[in-house]
Amino acid sequence: MTNEVFKFFEEVFKNYLETSSLSDKEKKEVYEKFYEILQKLFINFKHVLNSIREAVIVLNEKDEIIDVNESFLKWIHLKKEDVIGKKIDDFIYEDYNQKIIFLKNNALIPIEIEIQEFEVGHKIFKRLIALNIKQKVDIELKLKNLLRLYKILSLINELIIRAIDINDIYSSSCEILVKEGHFDFAWIGEIQNEKLIPKAWYGENKDFKNYLQNNEIPFTRINELIKNQYLKEDNLQNEEKVFCHKIMIPVYKEKNALSTIITHQDIKAVLVVYYKGKEFEEEEIHLLKQIAHDIGFGLVSLSRKEDIDYLAYYDVLTSLPNRRYFFEELESLLEMLKEKNQKGTLLIIDINNFKTINSTVGFWAGDIVLSRIADMLKKVQRKKDILARVGGDKFALFLYGVKTKEEAIYKIQTILKDFEYIFEIENKKFLVTVSVGGAFFPDDGLTKEILFASAEAALRESKKRGKGIEFYEESLQKTTLENLNLESELVESIKKDNFLVFYQPIIDIQNNKIAMAEALLRWKKDDKLVSPGEFIPILEERGLIKEVGAIVLDKVFKFIKNQNVDIPISINVSAKQIHLGFYKEVISLIEKYEIDPNKIILEITESVLMENLEILLKNMKELTKIGVRFEIDDFGTGYSSLAYLKKLPIFALKIDRTFIKDLPKNEEDISISKAIISMAHSLGKRVVAEGVEMAEQVEFLKENGCEFIQGFYFAKPMPQKDFIEFYNNYLSFKASK
Repeated sequence: MTNEVFKFFEEVFKNYLETSSLSDKEKKEVYEKFYEILQKLFINFKHVLNSIREAVIVLNEKDEIIDVNESFLKWIHLKKEDVIGKKIDDFIYEDYNQKIIFLKNNALIPIEIEIQEFEVGHKIFKRLIALNIKQKVDIELKLKNLLRLYKILSLINELIIRAIDINDIYSSSCEILVKEGHFDFAWIGEIQNEKLIPKAWYGENKDFKNYLQNNEIPFTRINELIKNQYLKEDNLQNEEKVFCHKIMIPVYKEKNALSTIITHQDIKAVLVVYYKGKEFEEEEIHLLKQIAHDIGFGLVSLSRKEDIDYLAYYDVLTSLPNRRYFFEELESLLEMLKEKNQKGTLLIIDINNFKTINSTVGFWAGDIVLSRIADMLKKVQRKKDILARVGGDKFALFLYGVKTKEEAIYKIQTILKDFEYIFEIENKKFLVTVSVGGAFFPDDGLTKEILFASAEAALRESKKRGKGIEFYEESLQKTTLENLNLESELVESIKKDNFLVFYQPIIDIQNNKIAMAEALLRWKKDDKLVSPGEFIPILEERGLIKEVGAIVLDKVFKFIKNQNVDIPISINVSAKQIHLGFYKEVISLIEKYEIDPNKIILEITESVLMENLEILLKNMKELTKIGVRFEIDDFGTGYSSLAYLKKLPIFALKIDRTFIKDLPKNEEDISISKAIISMAHSLGKRVVAEGVEMAEQVEFLKENGCEFIQGFYFAKPMPQKDFIEFYNNYLSFKASK
């Protein structure tokens, strides 16, 4: 409301009094009382108006401002007397491109406006209520920008896959950056003798195009580019002054290199991008670095495509021979050594925790590490030695004539220096270590297959013990042969369906009832059951767990469908089973057997959580929508982040049996168990204790709020038939009580 409206009410009341039959004295008294009440009402109304967070503007019939609240004045940083009587258009700006209305001030506040009309004394007034939507607009712009960046990256990667010419990669990349990325100009120049020779460009500035077409650009800042991995400049001079901001990113040739070790020869070209109006944002810089990396990789791939034999036998990233080449050469070399009665040593080098670098920084950073390790190994390789990349993060080196541990260790440590390196990537330092397994020819294997299997057995021992290097010993021979035999028997068992599912009850100790059951895999071999600890690691290592895991899921779902068991069943899921479409497989089985999704609990370990988080989240989201639940198995033995646990739709945590077996005597186990139970409850999760075998353990867990127990104290894992009988007897016993 306004003073104008206040005066209107005052005038109306005066006119009313004039026509009344009251005496002058009575009229005066009534008027004074009315004026006092009206004034209080307007004061209270103004107080309410000024307390509103939104801006309120009152207009007369001429769209002139006759009143505003304090919020409006704060937004535009003006006093009331500077506003009253002005037109609303003086303060509002509509951006037709963005389709957003802005409130004019130094920063242009985006607003949403609601217009309300009201009538007072036959006069029409407008009340504008403006809501500050800056935060909403900022989020929308951020999302729009991220989608733009991902689109650019996708288009350039599609280009690299299809490209048949280096110049095509150069010119089309520049065009994509300007057209889709909304940068103002982009060009790529190759480095020659401290000069940038422009090879391709895209943008609307004709003068700058002409400048690039007819000039070699002096470039003396190569060392600075090498050190920082990119150069950013503002307030440009000379021919570049038509723009405001510039960034230069190196494009590597042959390999990726670290900032501390690359030289001028490692850089093939430089990607240069300009903005006129705004500065480069952090996400854009990261994108441009990734694009430069992909362009470099595309250039290498193109050059390699010219030689089909090279692609068949060599690794493009490291320029090392691949697994196929290595085994062909190793077979020939072993035959020659056998004829000459000579010896040699096979070393397999594996990078520890390699997935961490890929997941925390990016695959391009992982490529840098692989390239650097390959370079180190090339230095130790002699003329008759064979070096190859035989896996994602695994290298093999056969040392000709080296016949003792001391010689082999000396050779490898000359380069690997105790197997520890600090890699600096994007100003972040990473400790990279390797594990090495060694085997000697002919003592540890006469054929390439047995020799390689022996070296891999030593590598597994190295990883298990946490040592840098381990050599094959006779004690490992039995295990290696047994594993090879087990592997072939497991493959045969998959064909014959020799796998069984046992069920172990899980008890609600607070209410003394069977709450769930866990499905446990068993392998029937020669009429005997093989311990899971003996065959599951081999299934994991040889990549058979996915196939066996699918068999288990089908058996459990069929069991739930056919048996009258009204409790959920938990099923262990391996890391190798979790892929982008895993949830579709589970949903397909639910539909096939027409079962209630609430009867399914999927158990994942902490290793699955940390290694496949992004893929796991996708699967969890889709499956929890329909009622499937998740548990974390063996909790406390890995490195789960509490931040992840808080966000993940986890139903329960299972305390690993190693923390249960010495309860309630061991003080450390008491503290750990209590901490896990307390933490789980604070995050809204339930707790299952595994490996419970004694009454004292049950009592301790019950007193400390643990909901469920599982272990021999109550029941061992049982075949399907025995479990059904056990379950029905338990229900009958409960009913009789």
